[in-house]
Amino acid sequence: MKLLTTEETNDYLKSVHMSVGNYGQLRYVSDGGSQCTPRWFNYRAPRDSAELFTFSQHVAGWLHTDKWKIFTIDNATTLTPDQELLLQFIISGYSHEFDHICKNNLLFTFSNNKKEDAKTDIVISYLVFFFLLFEAHGYLTSSKSMGGEHIGVQDGFVYFMSAKNENLLGARTILDNIKKAPLREPEWISELNAAYQAEKENPAT
Repeated sequence: MKLLTTEETNDYLKSVHMSVGNYGQLRYVSDGGSQCTPRWFNYRAPRDSAELFTFSQHVAGWLHTDKWKIFTIDNATTLTPDQELLLQFIISGYSHEFDHICKNNLLFTFSNNKKEDAKTDIVISYLVFFFLLFEAHGYLTSSKSMGGEHIGVQDGFVYFMSAKNENLLGARTILDNIKKAPLREPEWISELNAAYQAEKENPAT
């Protein structure tokens, strides 16, 4: 994970026709250069901690994993010192390099190593969990979001956003599945857990 300035963040985002707005939000810009109002719908995250944990994994998995994912932190986010310390632990263990983390954007990179990439996505799901739990404001997108797909997290709600309605169908399917089985983990988590269990039962010699 790496901290980015707004200028550095925009260098990444221009490849998916996005930029960081005045208060830290993600904006989608058309090929012609004009800002587009995205299609979106929102959903109130569960308050039960176990359900919220699983819900955050599903939300984080909506965006395709490719080269990178970026999480921007809204200027409206105000954390207490102990909450900010917890956020630092989630992201990095703890390092003074990440002091005042809310003044930066977060870059997560991927390496085509399925196991390691899944671990990175788990950290991102923890980040979503944290922002929903404390009703902070943040936005998430990926290098695969060519249709303006991104996620907003605000005041305990998740906003699924895209330039095209059809790109939101997967998010609606995720929510339908969550409503049926709120504690059922997503497939990518099941696969990772199975791989770890196999390693535990058959350790390398």
